[in-house]
Amino acid sequence: MILLGCPESPSQTPMAIYVAQKLAKMDYDVTVASTPSAAKLLEVSDPEEYYVKK
Repeated sequence: MILLGCPESPSQTPMAIYVAQKLAKMDYDVTVASTPSAAKLLEVSDPEEYYVKK
């Protein structure tokens, strides 16, 4: 599980996508939990849910 907080840090979203992709390639089931604003940034950054599935 990847936990994201307030999206004040600009590197948080790309790092979450990068880690989710790396873990998925290692056959981990990745889940991201976050604040609503951080979740919205992930949705905008990965609209096809290619890296972050849930």
